[in-house]
Amino acid sequence: MRSVNLTKLCMEENDNALYKEVRCNHGFLLHMKTSWTSRNPDRRFWACPYYEGLRSCDFWCWRDREDIDSRSKYVIPKLIEKLVELENLVESSQYIDNHASVNEVEKVKLNKFVEEPSHEVDKPKESKDDNCVDMKLQKLEEEVEKIKEREKK
Repeated sequence: MRSVNLTKLCMEENDNALYKEVRCNHGFLLHMKTSWTSRNPDRRFWACPYYEGLRSCDFWCWRDREDIDSRSKYVIPKLIEKLVELENLVESSQYIDNHASVNEVEKVKLNKFVEEPSHEVDKPKESKDDNCVDMKLQKLEEEVEKIKEREKK
């Protein structure tokens, strides 16, 4: 994969504004920022670090004139929306994958439990009919025993 110098992509080397020392009214040296709002996409500016805060000196300065073409004003916000949509999709996929892997672990545990030989044989629950048959069989066996005893005498 080819290495890309993002600094060169984001900055124009011949732009004197990049090397300009800009300070707010507090005297802080300001770093250039980039606006990603739909109203001002990809516009660079300087602002007080406390801008819109209690300690703000209200310093704000655009680096450029507002000469962005109308196509860029339309395309950039759409691309940002698409990026956010894709990031949300990736997050939800990771959430599903994490839960799916938990379910897979549970399935493996259940399969191991089912495959283990059991030393105890679980009898199925008997129905009322089974109980009745068992009782009749037991009575019949008792009668057979009584008859055998009589024959012995």
